[in-house]
This record gives sequence, C-alpha cells and structure tokens, in this order.
Amino acid sequence: MSIDTTGFGLPKPSHAAGFVTLSAVEYKAMRLRVYREQGGHCAFCGRKIYRLSDGELHHIRKRKMGGGSRDDSRANLEMLCNSCHRREHNQ
Repeated sequence: MSIDTTGFGLPKPSHAAGFVTLSAVEYKAMRLRVYREQGGHCAFCGRKIYRLSDGELHHIRKRKMGGGSRDDSRANLEMLCNSCHRREHNQ
C-alpha cells in the first residue's frame, strides 16, 4: 500500500527502497534547510557560506555507491562551499 504525501509537503519515496527523490521545489527547500541547520557553514572546511549560490548541496553517498538511485534524504545531504564541492568531485 502506498500513501500519497503530496499535500503534506513530505518527500515521496523513489522506486529504490529507502531512497528519497525530491522534486525541484522540494530540493530547493531542502537546500535551504540544510544551509540553516549547518549555520551557513561548509561541512568540510567550516568556511562561512554567505549566499546559497556560494554553496552546493552535496550527496554524501554517491549515486554510483547507492545503486544508481539518487538519495535526497536529509541524512545523505550536507552543504559544502563551492571550493570543497569541486575538490570532492575532482578526486
């Protein structure tokens, strides 16, 4: 049985068990939530991120490690400054 959570502003589970895939609107809201929860600081270097455009929402468990499905759950997301995000993905 599936429960429709659309009207409640809650993320909908994706096709992969345990994974959450957010819509574009939900993703923007999650980005702001993570930014606020981290006090506007980069999770890697601790640098202050003054504007959302100076940071990136980073998936801790990579897509390739998660079986090909994007996991947008809060537990899998952190805010990084643009420099740290670039560095993380260029390794």
